[in-house]
Amino acid sequence: MKKKAQAFTWLYTLFVIFAMALVYIVLDQPYQKISDVFQGNFTGTAYEPTYNKIQTIWTMWLLIFLIGVLIWGVLTALRRQYDSPY
Repeated sequence: MKKKAQAFTWLYTLFVIFAMALVYIVLDQPYQKISDVFQGNFTGTAYEPTYNKIQTIWTMWLLIFLIGVLIWGVLTALRRQYDSPY
């Protein structure tokens, strides 16, 4: 892969990481407020496991996404381009 393409890949990766972090920062406070309000409604009911799973996903989705984007960036930057006329 050409150096310019590798640089573009890493710039795109950093942009996506920044955008997702910004989304998480903006949406975390409203989510926490809504979660605090509704937490009492689900405690001790059949829906408590689902509510707990939603909370776990909210706290972990950014980390999982960031690891995925970094793996994509590394694999894309290290992709070998064979010499071909195409």
